[in-house]
Amino acid sequence: MFGTTSVPIASLPLATGMQLGFFVMLGIYAIFTAILYYHWNTYADNRVVSRLTFVLYFLLTLPFMGVIGITAFTI
Repeated sequence: MFGTTSVPIASLPLATGMQLGFFVMLGIYAIFTAILYYHWNTYADNRVVSRLTFVLYFLLTLPFMGVIGITAFTI
């Protein structure tokens, strides 16, 4: 039933997998940020609150993305 020519599942090195995962997550982050920006600007009533929300969003998420990127490229 199972031949000897099966393809190994984990043939991708860990470092390459981590970097690929980081780039995929970075793409998802960019898409989510664009959608958040569009919706928040379209439906927000108060510009000061909108600006504060964007500043806090980037101040909280960019350091996390930086740590994840550094980890992905140093393994």
